Amino acid sequence: VTMPSGFTLIAAISYDAGISQLDVYWKRAATESGSYVFTWTGNAAVVASVSAYSGAVTTGSPINAYSTRTNGSTATATADSVTTTEANRRLVAVFSAASTGTNQITSFAPGGSLVERLDSVAYNVGNWSTATEIADEAQAAAGASGTKTSTITMSAGTPTNVGLLLALIPTQAATGYDIARFAARGASSGEPVLWSVNSRGDMRNVTNPASGTWSAADTTQVGQDNLTIAGVVVLDNTFYIFRDT
Repeated sequence: VTMPSGFTLIAAISYDAGISQLDVYWKRAATESGSYVFTWTGNAAVVASVSAYSGAVTTGSPINAYSTRTNGSTATATADSVTTTEANRRLVAVFSAASTGTNQITSFAPGGSLVERLDSVAYNVGNWSTATEIADEAQAAAGASGTKTSTITMSAGTPTNVGLLLALIPTQAATGYDIARFAARGASSGEPVLWSVNSRGDMRNVTNPASGTWSAADTTQVGQDNLTIAGVVVLDNTFYIFRDT
């Protein structure tokens, strides 16, 4: 498959003895207009679908984790569990199924808390059929998502199918805070250095951040006070720092 400019492949899953394939891509939308054109070699029944999600990170990959699974011939399409590293992830399941002969796929029905966004079937010469479903749900806590399933309906028999599950990374909102410490300089000389300590014990300063989870971009000045600290000269302003958790 040749994809349009700007699309990045997440996974390509071959199934049905190599006859069928599910390709899943992501693209960060800018000013979008018109259609996207994908090309391939050979004659095939193809479903091409786009599902748009807002609120994801605006830089880097938006994919926190993903899994792929080939299910063989069964009426239940299953996507393996993914393990998210932070809270508040959007899980997106993509299922694909294929059948040959006169036994045609008609629809998917997502299980559990999945909400269906797309359910599409294409037919080819000789009544071959291929179908794709996209469904999603929110996952509030970090950790394993568990498997996700969808039931496939067809005129007779069972189709071969595959499942992909991915977790999207959202833009970070202020859901909590860490309170930092003080601004101070050495007793004899030197420029002020803004220091902060978060609840995990990570110490940072804006001139030379240590390795870890904080950087200057993590901090926001929200107030000030004076504080006496042994061994240093207290400046006029001592800052309290909040960082999103």
